[in-house]
Amino acid sequence: MIKSMTGFGRCETVTDEYKISVEMKAVNHRYLDLSIKMPKKFNFFEAGIRNLLKNYIQRGKVDVFISYEDYTENKLCLKYNSALAAEYMDYFAKMETQFGIQNDIRVSTLARCPEVLIMEEVPEDEEQMWKLLSETIEEAAKRFVETRVTEGENLKND
Repeated sequence: MIKSMTGFGRCETVTDEYKISVEMKAVNHRYLDLSIKMPKKFNFFEAGIRNLLKNYIQRGKVDVFISYEDYTENKLCLKYNSALAAEYMDYFAKMETQFGIQNDIRVSTLARCPEVLIMEEVPEDEEQMWKLLSETIEEAAKRFVETRVTEGENLKND
């Protein structure tokens, strides 16, 4: 089976939370030269992406473009730092004794002290993200190989 060195493959996966798009295009090259453009949040997966693509592509200068859209609101959660709140309370008690003034601290006042209440972003589920990303990349790679085979057949018939 003759395969063309040029090819194109595209796949898009859409869920309620995300949209991942993968586009691949290639030109002739003696060895496999992968260039992957992707959001920083996927940098952790780069080695896995390269290994996955090597199952489908052996030669060519291949440009891979991955885009990602997050449809969720920033997932934030509130954290309470009880150790720090206790430390604030100890210092308020010391100030009361030292200066002979009433300690009128209320929960609302304590909550406004720096770092007692913290907003943190909920981390992504990396396994789920890799599952979506790898499935999308695999489908794009399959379509990419199909276009190479089709073009190879066309070259053979010319």
